[in-house]
Amino acid sequence: MHKLKVVKTSEGLAVLLPDEVVARLDLAEGAEVVLSEGAEGYTLGTERDRSERVRKATQKIFEHYSETLRDLAK
Repeated sequence: MHKLKVVKTSEGLAVLLPDEVVARLDLAEGAEVVLSEGAEGYTLGTERDRSERVRKATQKIFEHYSETLRDLAK
């Protein structure tokens, strides 16, 4: 867990990310991040992270329900 500092800019408020987080998310100035709210609280990531989570969840569904999906496709 990281504590983040909120600072005022000319355009509003900004959250300062530690270098470790910037490197982990592979961010550069101007990059877009996604803030998602879930049961556990908020998650900060990139669109790539979100796409990967969706892909993995879809794969699990297909694996778990493969027989049912096959029957439905008939």
